[in-house]
Amino acid sequence: MLKETVNTVQLGSVSISLDKARSMVEAIKEDASTAKSPEMKADLQDLQNWMQEHIAAATHQKA
Repeated sequence: MLKETVNTVQLGSVSISLDKARSMVEAIKEDASTAKSPEMKADLQDLQNWMQEHIAAATHQKA
């Protein structure tokens, strides 16, 4: 198994720890699952996907 050596991810102009980014993705996923508005749910899912793509790129994994 490869050891993960990257510990930050670049999200736009902000760099945050991978742990923080992953916890944010989980929080967004929870918010999306309870969103009443379809538009809000879609926006949160788009944000979740965008963050997951950046995390995958930072760790060289497939999204």
